[in-house]
Amino acid sequence: MGVFPYGIPPPLSEALSWRLLWRAGAFTQLDLVWDTSFSGSAGEHGLRMGIGQQPLENLDIQGALQPIVFAAGGNPHGFVDLALFEARMTFREEEPTREWSAYAWNTHGRPRTSALYSPRQLLYVDEVLDAPSVGLGLEMLRAPAEQREAALQQWRELLEIQQARWQALDAGWRPLMKLLVRLQNRYLPEITGRTRILYEVQQQLQVDPWPGERERFDASAVAAELGVSAPQVSEAYWFLLERGIDREPQDGLELLRRAGHVQCVRACAACRVVRRTTSTPRRFSGSSSPTSPGERQDARRAGHWTVANASAEPSTTGGRPHGPRVNSCRRSWYRRAYTRMPFM
Repeated sequence: MGVFPYGIPPPLSEALSWRLLWRAGAFTQLDLVWDTSFSGSAGEHGLRMGIGQQPLENLDIQGALQPIVFAAGGNPHGFVDLALFEARMTFREEEPTREWSAYAWNTHGRPRTSALYSPRQLLYVDEVLDAPSVGLGLEMLRAPAEQREAALQQWRELLEIQQARWQALDAGWRPLMKLLVRLQNRYLPEITGRTRILYEVQQQLQVDPWPGERERFDASAVAAELGVSAPQVSEAYWFLLERGIDREPQDGLELLRRAGHVQCVRACAACRVVRRTTSTPRRFSGSSSPTSPGERQDARRAGHWTVANASAEPSTTGGRPHGPRVNSCRRSWYRRAYTRMPFM
């Protein structure tokens, strides 16, 4: 067994709590999901989390994957004003580690626990399921006691290091999750072409929150609200992009998936150059694809910046959340990296 690093995003400031984000309606366009739905979505990508709540509860207690909130009475959604429901919400990051039975609520005389997750958390479920373990061969088990004990001691030390890194996964990913959740109301409807309709109780009518969100959204103000800087967001962008490329199935359909939204491709021919550059550098250099992680990262970034700089220099972007990229490229890559991960 060797010690390997888990995929932790670059450091981000964390100024907002899940409570404040929920109170502000940050989950409007991409709602929280039940624990069973979350496990089912992971299973669609070949990530088996087990049956029922117990596997998720174990992961929560160990610290590798925690729900966003426990909702007594279920998940209130579809309303403009959420203030009436806040007393029923118990946000996990505000609570000590304990069994889920402490969050149970009564439904028809039976206790029920409603743990809610963000679909964004699927981005690191593959890491969560890769818990530290080691296999012992028959040869080692039959070795002399002294030799066996020395080997076990070495493995024990390595496992303890890996265990600590694994248990820190949720805490390491949480700032990036909050950043993506804060941005989703602004960008998700624009990318998908769909919006959620909310119900305004006082006026007794349905409202579309998307036009208002688009009008009042200010990238600089949001960055200040989250406590993040432009370089931090840029590093997070590249982290997600490279992570998506590493996890893309090599089935011959890469370019088709990367085309994403047909209108985006037609609107910006440079998008195709970017994707081909990052997918097969040999087409432009005549050399074989880089093999080491550092070489692949440099090649990807060089390919993207070649096209991006032709359209917008870093100094002219005004600190936009997605960096110096032409608009249609940014939309298409946002769809790929933020909406369709962990697998395309």
